[in-house]
Amino acid sequence: MPKRPTLALVAQRAGVSVATVSYVLNNKPTGRIPEATRALVRRAAEDLGYTPNAAAQALRTGKSRVVLFIVPHLQINFTIGEMMTEVGAQLDARGHIAAMLVGERTMDFAATVHATAPAAAISLVDLTDADRRLLRQRGVVLLQTGLAGLERQSEWYTHLQQTLVHRQVQHLIDRGHTRIGWAYAKDPLLTALADRRLAWATECAKANGLPALSVRRFALKSREADAAVKAWRAKGVTAVACYNDLWAMTVMEAARRAGVAVPEELAVIGIDNIPLTEIVEPPLTSVSVHMKRNVQALLDELFARMNGEPDPVVDIEPLIRFVQRGST
Repeated sequence: MPKRPTLALVAQRAGVSVATVSYVLNNKPTGRIPEATRALVRRAAEDLGYTPNAAAQALRTGKSRVVLFIVPHLQINFTIGEMMTEVGAQLDARGHIAAMLVGERTMDFAATVHATAPAAAISLVDLTDADRRLLRQRGVVLLQTGLAGLERQSEWYTHLQQTLVHRQVQHLIDRGHTRIGWAYAKDPLLTALADRRLAWATECAKANGLPALSVRRFALKSREADAAVKAWRAKGVTAVACYNDLWAMTVMEAARRAGVAVPEELAVIGIDNIPLTEIVEPPLTSVSVHMKRNVQALLDELFARMNGEPDPVVDIEPLIRFVQRGST
């Protein structure tokens, strides 16, 4: 295996001292190094493929620019992919680096933390007690969100998720529907969030004096979706609110196979506003968070905690996007 390029190799290539390379690559202010020499060092580092070791740099400076971003491995999830891209871009704009840790860990969590030496971590899943303890011991600021338990999430983020579901169900009620179904995501990784969304949907229906929601649990499989649509039709359900857009599109396809017209006989609404919502027939009505603003709010909170400042107040209204299309 080739050796990792070092400061010494960069110095040898550029024909300067190791100290000069360190000053240049760490952007240390000094007027003693001519710009031509700086350019020579940067070019040598680029030619060799030199990248600073995050752990060593953190030990040397007492600071780290790495933020560990921990996400679940889901078979299909456009939203998490979009969030990963946005987190990476916004951290880069703030002078930090996103280190992504996806799904089942291929290496020990402690080894990952040691290798990346993060200043902070954002986790979309619940970490173990041991993992959280390790981060505390290392002084890593942790922000849990997404699929993590409510007790570990920020109050504003929980309120945002609750509002998404309320808007979803309220839209169907405002369209005149009184018998509403709920498509529950039957996926072990999604159970915690699916339970919360169902509870919030039930809460909204009850507040409007509606009968209990007709809940059908199914995976993204044709046979199970067909059975759900058949059961809803037998109970007089005229509209279905779904865990997310993928379940909503699965319901729409099952309705098509059953000869049930959408939205005339069965209105359908999703959550997430993924790109596919515009190309299905009819186009899917959906409600979602504005990803760029959502990530900005999360990072504002994370950096406030890193700086020992109070959590910022978040106005959730600008974070919500509602798009009505042909399915309702």
